[in-house]
Amino acid sequence: MFNRRFFDSVRHRLINVMSPSLHSSTSAKSGPKDGLVVFIDYQNFYFFLKTAFEINPRQVHLPNLIADLAAENGHQVSEILLFTGVPDEARDSLGANIIQRRMAFFRHCGIKVFTAPMAYIRDRKTGKTRAVERGVDVMLASELIKRVNAGASKILLISHDKAFSQSVRIAADVSMGNGKVLEALSIIPEGLDFEVLRDRGIGVEGVDFTRRIGISQEMLARHISEKEPKDQADSFVATETAG
Repeated sequence: MFNRRFFDSVRHRLINVMSPSLHSSTSAKSGPKDGLVVFIDYQNFYFFLKTAFEINPRQVHLPNLIADLAAENGHQVSEILLFTGVPDEARDSLGANIIQRRMAFFRHCGIKVFTAPMAYIRDRKTGKTRAVERGVDVMLASELIKRVNAGASKILLISHDKAFSQSVRIAADVSMGNGKVLEALSIIPEGLDFEVLRDRGIGVEGVDFTRRIGISQEMLARHISEKEPKDQADSFVATETAG
């Protein structure tokens, strides 16, 4: 079910960071006491907003939406980490410009942004080149476990990528080793027909080993700007270009 290469990548990336601290003490570690640490798989969430709720994701004030979602579920956000692929400027100058400006806005809002260059794969049958993310999932999983190892005990994972389920499970074990119980949350759509969404290939299950919390059309409406973004091109999410 889960990609072994993915977990091996996470394990190798974390072993040098975590091993010394895991063996140095059995006492609970310091970290955010009450705050919720939020991890956003941005391209996955972008696709979710666009296809499930049929809205322009770039019109959503993401920091305010996350704060509202957390507050509605009895939490206060202490940190937001966002992970995304970035198009190559030589191949897709417009897409690269859009995402760079968007990430600059997120950083201005206090979000910690993690990026990786998009990989470009040529389809031999169609002759087209498809842009895909590479390494973003490993970055997110690594940072998640590192934050939990540092003391975070409440996390929200915004993604429908089921590969993260085992990362949450590992994080829960790490938290238990630190004398804490991890409270892990993920999102699901609220007020929509799940069967219709499944038929359209849209994730509705959230992430295993988490408590699912709903995000609704009404909540999103509170954080959508009526003003259209200056740049109308929607080329961020996995694009195809002529070979």
